[in-house]
Amino acid sequence: MHPTYVTNYDANDNDSNKVSFSSYQRLEFLGDAVLDIVITRYWLFQNFPNETPHLYTRMRAAVVSNSTYAFLAAELGLYRFAFHYSPKLQKDMGEYVRDCVRACRYSTDKIPDYPWEYNFDPVDLLTLNAPKVLADLIESLVGAIYLDLYDYFRTNINCS
Repeated sequence: MHPTYVTNYDANDNDSNKVSFSSYQRLEFLGDAVLDIVITRYWLFQNFPNETPHLYTRMRAAVVSNSTYAFLAAELGLYRFAFHYSPKLQKDMGEYVRDCVRACRYSTDKIPDYPWEYNFDPVDLLTLNAPKVLADLIESLVGAIYLDLYDYFRTNINCS
């Protein structure tokens, strides 16, 4: 739930009709940390074992960015699942998704199966004005998956 949805949901002050929703922001915080460690450990360290810390920092910053995550959220269609109460946010997300589609010029008539098969200039995506909520959706999804897996392993594999 986007915070605007939480604060604007109830038009009725009757306590019996109030529904409590939690925001995605805690999961976003956790997902950000998980993505940071996963990308650092399992992508940078494995694929580039002899690089300098300075280059690691620059490479990670290029991957762990709002632009990258927003594009991924648009590609996966996660924007459709953002509960909010903001016409402006809806408009901004729709425009960003439209602009992403325009920026991704397909090399064939077939829509690529994977994001890395797109034929586009990454600079095109960096110039787009991505609503931060799209990147937040990726981070919160990763946070939720992490918690779910953590609980599963702790319960079923007896890991503490």
